[in-house]
Amino acid sequence: MIWDSQNYPSLPISEHSFFFADSVRAILECKSGWSTDEFHDVMVKCRAAREIVAMPSQLNIIDEIEILRQQVASLHEGVVHEGMLKAPHQIGTAAVFLTGGQTFNPTWITPEVAEEIDDAWPDALLLLEPGQVVIKKYEATGGFGGSGWLEFYDLDKDALLVFTTSLLALITERSVQVEDPLYISNYVLDIRDITPTHTVKFRLTRPVAQRTHIWR
Repeated sequence: MIWDSQNYPSLPISEHSFFFADSVRAILECKSGWSTDEFHDVMVKCRAAREIVAMPSQLNIIDEIEILRQQVASLHEGVVHEGMLKAPHQIGTAAVFLTGGQTFNPTWITPEVAEEIDDAWPDALLLLEPGQVVIKKYEATGGFGGSGWLEFYDLDKDALLVFTTSLLALITERSVQVEDPLYISNYVLDIRDITPTHTVKFRLTRPVAQRTHIWR
């Protein structure tokens, strides 16, 4: 588990610790070998994490700055800024399979599995031995709407690097930065040129994370 230890405590007890949901940025599951049963176990755990709704009581500094920017724009343009709708990010999820999965591909996604992607598929998935990475992507369209899809990559020895880049990116999206965030792709430029071998769209069951300003 990756969590914000700077601003939140944990509550350690004899065999495990409790964490505030607001502090958790991502949960990572590592499996020794791929199998359908093991991946369904990952999906059960991802769904459980997705069901946790963090309820921060105050706006964070990014929200405050965004509102101030829009208020300045309001004064400049002479229109009324009436507020902001915010759909926050859910806790990020990721999974790693160290061996197996050579036969895994988009055809593995049955209609039944497709219905569960938004709720139960990990945000980042690495099958290390065959060098496959699957990233869950979203595009916001305003309000709470948007679209979602999976991107499949066959990357061989670059798979771990791309997976790590994706994991750090989803953590960054869920964190408040006081310095420029770290994006490995800024230092390994070839990553930017990698394109998915397949994409699979899925039906949304929850709001897409975004900020939407209301104007009058």
